[in-house]
Amino acid sequence: MLRPSLIIVTLTCVLPTCAIAQSLSGHGLDDADAWRLCPASGLLPILEPVTNRPADGQIVLNADTIESQNDTVSRLSGNVSIVGEHDLIHADRAVYYIPRQEMELHGNVHYRSEPIEFNAESMISTAAGENITATNVDFFIPVNHGNGSATSIHRQGEEITFLENMTYTTCQPGERLWHFQARDMKLDHTKGAGLAKHMTLRVKDVPVLYFPVLSFPIDERRKSGFLYPTLGDSSRHGTELELPYYWNIAPQADATLTPHYMQERGTKLNTEWRYLNSLSNNKIEYQFLNDDLYGDRRYRVTLNHSGRLGRRWSTALNAAEVSDIDYLRDFGTGLNSTTTTHLPQSATLTGQWDNWSLVTRLLSYQTVDESIAANSEPDSIKPEVSLGGYYPDIGFNIEFELESSYAIFEHNDNSSDQRFDFWPRFSRSFGNNGWFVVPAVSGRFTSYRFDNTDPLAEQEDEIRRSIPTASLESGLIFERTLAENDRFLQTFEPRIFYLKTPFRDQQDIPVFDTSLPEFGMYQLYEENRFAGIDRIGDADQLSISMTGRWLQRDTGAERLRISLGQIRFYEDRKVTLPNRESETDKQSGILAEIAARFADYWDSSLDLEWNPDTEKTDKGLFRLRYNRQNRYILNLGYRYRRAASTSQEALEQADVSFNLPVDDNWSVIGRWNHSIENRLDLDKYFGFEYESCCWAFRILGREFLLDQDTVTGLPQFDKSIYIEIVFKGLTRSGGNIGQRLEDNIPGYKDPFE
Repeated sequence: MLRPSLIIVTLTCVLPTCAIAQSLSGHGLDDADAWRLCPASGLLPILEPVTNRPADGQIVLNADTIESQNDTVSRLSGNVSIVGEHDLIHADRAVYYIPRQEMELHGNVHYRSEPIEFNAESMISTAAGENITATNVDFFIPVNHGNGSATSIHRQGEEITFLENMTYTTCQPGERLWHFQARDMKLDHTKGAGLAKHMTLRVKDVPVLYFPVLSFPIDERRKSGFLYPTLGDSSRHGTELELPYYWNIAPQADATLTPHYMQERGTKLNTEWRYLNSLSNNKIEYQFLNDDLYGDRRYRVTLNHSGRLGRRWSTALNAAEVSDIDYLRDFGTGLNSTTTTHLPQSATLTGQWDNWSLVTRLLSYQTVDESIAANSEPDSIKPEVSLGGYYPDIGFNIEFELESSYAIFEHNDNSSDQRFDFWPRFSRSFGNNGWFVVPAVSGRFTSYRFDNTDPLAEQEDEIRRSIPTASLESGLIFERTLAENDRFLQTFEPRIFYLKTPFRDQQDIPVFDTSLPEFGMYQLYEENRFAGIDRIGDADQLSISMTGRWLQRDTGAERLRISLGQIRFYEDRKVTLPNRESETDKQSGILAEIAARFADYWDSSLDLEWNPDTEKTDKGLFRLRYNRQNRYILNLGYRYRRAASTSQEALEQADVSFNLPVDDNWSVIGRWNHSIENRLDLDKYFGFEYESCCWAFRILGREFLLDQDTVTGLPQFDKSIYIEIVFKGLTRSGGNIGQRLEDNIPGYKDPFE
């Protein structure tokens, strides 16, 4: 059965009665840290714990005085207690009617059972506790600090509960910032639904919302209805208002329809449709707007599908399309969306067997960056069929791997090219816990067939390429204990990797889907320096690295890791991407990685690439993080990259984010992402958070870079402000600040989700 996402569950509960209903059924906000500011003791008298409870539906009666009349009536008085398998009741007086198995209790009645306890003036209950009627009730729900009152509560078995003149809050009595009232309420536990009449939400006794009749869910089962509106303001859109409607179409399908009013642009309709069954998970998102500012109709559609066809086969579909190249810039919520250049559209069919896999894929792109020329747009793949195999032992402990593929690439001029690739690899491992040696041999056999070749340029319509590769990897692992109590284990792990691939001229082969990734520690042991099939790098080189670790013996936790590595080249690298020069350096940069976690709350890392020829640092990345209980958070980051060529721009950025409590109630939150190279702020957050026992308030301002003005060349920013009020155990109003903070502050977890 399809269950709503966390956001939908939370928003569905915005209608005030849902909170008490979920609380009564044991659902709701149950993170203990969310109620840390509430008094430790309950709101009702503390009952002594029961050590020996009866079983099998029996009850135990205790009182100072017990009088029986003809085995039909028992009268109890003075410190009356009734102990059941799951319930505990105290009262001043009680009458037990034996034939009809019914109990009347009067005077200081206190009832306790999971997940609720209450005081009442009087109470009538069957012996089995199936039917309960209580008057003048004050109740408390420990799991989420919920409390309130009702003139009467009547429960009919496990199916129906009636409440009259009810109030509910999670605030302390006498300090109630908010509460809601309902004249009559019916909870149908079999249907998972409730019905309230004359329901009012009050803030400081001021009525805020009123519903004559209201239907709402009381458990995880979904129900159609309006969700809480979102208010905001931004420099791109002006004042904004969103009013979502959740539509429970069927147990396996639902939809959310959200009119989004923007002062400067008009009203955009956002829709999300979801369908789930035993074989597939599907989601369609569609946004449509008749944009007053842009002067045209605009849309965005996104399709996501994952499914299974039997035990072996699976399917996937992921596609996105927008009406125009400015859509993401105008409606994106951050740098990741406003700097997107292409939207992929892919469909995949995958088969899996014990040792083999077969993948068929279709892939195309929509270019959303006007600076990219038509002849520079990526090709479509229609289709690509890949066959892969793996056998850990084909005999004599030899490991066999196979990657093969056939692809058709379509260009903007409707011409197409074909590529077939076949790559078998054999390896054999020797060694034990202290050493290893792994020799390997492989061959890459690739064939290209081209359309629309130029006969005047003597361009071939077919190219074949065969390239063998041999490698040898070896390493040692030394270890010793440190400190007098052998608390730490130190390791020293030298490692070498020799790679030999002969040169083959590949300049006539077009580049369909191949790139040259940034140099990093993982590339020391790659058999091809390029990512993709269209370029196989020539190599005669030796990689050398050393790693030292400090491990905590009792837990295995890695407290410190230091790695150094470099490649020595014995021949020039002649194979390049188009418009690139051959590489003639005799050695690579020296890579260094340091990761440290000396305390439970602190961790740091440092990645460097030092150029021995220029004696300068080409790249650097530093991170320092402090995270205690997901409340005290500080992240410091610095990234540096020297301009190595015209195709790689210099980069120098600083990134600071934090969530720092000032005291038990106030916290300061923010992020600052700054380009030192361009003297430009890329993204800024700053705000405050106030939290009490039963409510919280957050205000957050944000400014992030959109792009540069095409006329003036000046940067353009989006400026916005978000205000959010959280009624704990009930709901929140305003924008979803918690999700934004989780996306931008590493380690942050919204305490109110």
